[in-house]
Amino acid sequence: MRLVTALLISSLIILVSGCVSRITSPDSGPIAKLNVEVVNFVPGSLVNVESVYLTLNNADESWGGQQILKRKNPAFETDIPANEQVSYVINLLQGGGGFSSTCGIRFDLTAQENETITTKYELIRANSPVVIGCKADLYINDKLLGTYQGGSKVTRYVVETTY
Repeated sequence: MRLVTALLISSLIILVSGCVSRITSPDSGPIAKLNVEVVNFVPGSLVNVESVYLTLNNADESWGGQQILKRKNPAFETDIPANEQVSYVINLLQGGGGFSSTCGIRFDLTAQENETITTKYELIRANSPVVIGCKADLYINDKLLGTYQGGSKVTRYVVETTY
């Protein structure tokens, strides 16, 4: 039964990931750089499937897309529009034999031109493969701006990068 559940979850993730629009650099205007790294993926397992979905878009949704991060590819880098608000969601979807969980953090941020934003997104576990929370350290030009934590729902933060 566990193998059937794992296969169903894997099939669903593969199906959904085929419908994801990739994140591309903005066509024009000032840009900033965004780096995302996911820490603490569970080691490979057929009965525990984890994927982190990174979703970005500007206010009018004329730019944006989604990127999936997995254990074998836990980092992503892209250009984002500068000087305008960007909605930035990092969300874990996890499932396995008899359990499922999710943990997400949302930032509404406005990056300045040529800034480098780095997010280290850590999956928090309690002595088991099940994720009980998540934490994001947000850096602007290698300076820690803040640490944000989420639970089993999406937690939203509004971030200004000027200091």
